[in-house]
Amino acid sequence: MQVLLDDGRAIFAQVADDFVVDMDKPWHALEANSRMVDHLCAQIDESIIADGAEISDGADISGNIVVGENTRIGKRVVLRGGAVIG
Repeated sequence: MQVLLDDGRAIFAQVADDFVVDMDKPWHALEANSRMVDHLCAQIDESIIADGAEISDGADISGNIVVGENTRIGKRVVLRGGAVIG
């Protein structure tokens, strides 16, 4: 930032309402992705099964999930709440 100030450029700040991940290393993209998935999945308060989705009677599903259009979940598949598939 000092270089920008020395160059006479304006610097602005923004207050974050949620988490922030410093993205200065490549693996920080994985951390940001993981935190965003956790954040979004925590907001799933009911299961949503889209049209055309197929779920086998042999699937083991507990908790709220979101299943996308034309997604197939076969027997012996185990899903726990907070999952977004398809």
